[in-house]
Amino acid sequence: MSAKRRSYEAGHKPKYLVVIDESPECDRAVYYASRRAARTGASVLMLLVIEPHDRHHEDEDIATLVLAAGTGKDGPGPLVASLSKTAGEYPIPVAIVPAHLGDEELDALS
Repeated sequence: MSAKRRSYEAGHKPKYLVVIDESPECDRAVYYASRRAARTGASVLMLLVIEPHDRHHEDEDIATLVLAAGTGKDGPGPLVASLSKTAGEYPIPVAIVPAHLGDEELDALS
């Protein structure tokens, strides 16, 4: 059982969580989350996983997990590809940002 999301309750603030990696599309997720946070008064958390020991985020203010999908011939990237198998288990919405979108397109969406 997951903890109740409190990001929009009094005394809490929504946060966009971006997983940072060395993929070329990572900057798209950071850009989108930053723009969205600026427009909604939220904040951005960046997570760089060096050695994955625990798959469960404990922060009750995280409102959305933001990932960027690669556009290369290898597919969207391992994290986005594996997400389809477990997306129904996440306690928060997941936003997948296409890496081919430019800043102006992300500005319009965020």
